[in-house]
Amino acid sequence: MDQPPTPPPFAVLQLILNVWTAKAAAAFARLGFADLIGDGAQDANDLAKRAGTNADATYRLLRALAAAGILEARPDGRFALTPVGQCLRTGAPGSMRSLLIAELAPGHWLPWGDLEHSIRTGGPATLKTLGKPVWEYYSEHAAEGEAFADGMSNISSMVIQAVLAAYSFAGARLVVDVGGSHGSSSICRRLSPGRDHRSRAKASQTEWSAAAAASSKRCRRAATSISSRPCSTTGTTRSA
Repeated sequence: MDQPPTPPPFAVLQLILNVWTAKAAAAFARLGFADLIGDGAQDANDLAKRAGTNADATYRLLRALAAAGILEARPDGRFALTPVGQCLRTGAPGSMRSLLIAELAPGHWLPWGDLEHSIRTGGPATLKTLGKPVWEYYSEHAAEGEAFADGMSNISSMVIQAVLAAYSFAGARLVVDVGGSHGSSSICRRLSPGRDHRSRAKASQTEWSAAAAASSKRCRRAATSISSRPCSTTGTTRSA
């Protein structure tokens, strides 16, 4: 039986709740709760002790995320990660942890909070809310900038398998990843054994310098497992 349509006022309420849920999930990821739970299950008190957080507030957060499908609330009071929650672990297959953290961090959250300014003026809210272009902001807030760079890699990882399945890179000497941050390392790491890796692959990124340098190291590390030839990266600074 088809579900009845959501009443319009409830649909608007859901928009508001989605914002709250995203913020709650970002706090959960940033505090390392998903990594602490891992493949097991934890109760709020033990988790709060390990993370150094308030037990009551931690419990409320876990309950909220269980309602959102990120956690499974078990009858014994413990919480386990659902498949969605697994995506908030560091380095997990399909991880979206860094992207979630970056998008809900001040560098993105504050400008989005003043979207009305951009609609009224046509100008970027970043200058008003952050006091500078976003790339300059990230250069001064290295941890947040790295989270954003890793977040772009999270997106690249979502699509790279489909790209590799649809297109053969056999014989390619230049692979260009534009705006994908560490995406070139994803390409190096995921090139299938059936393709020709004996040719020298040179991946070039259009991103900011710090991300390009980090990607170069990752790409070289990944290349050692798939080729006897080096994989290098040339980064081009992206202007704001």
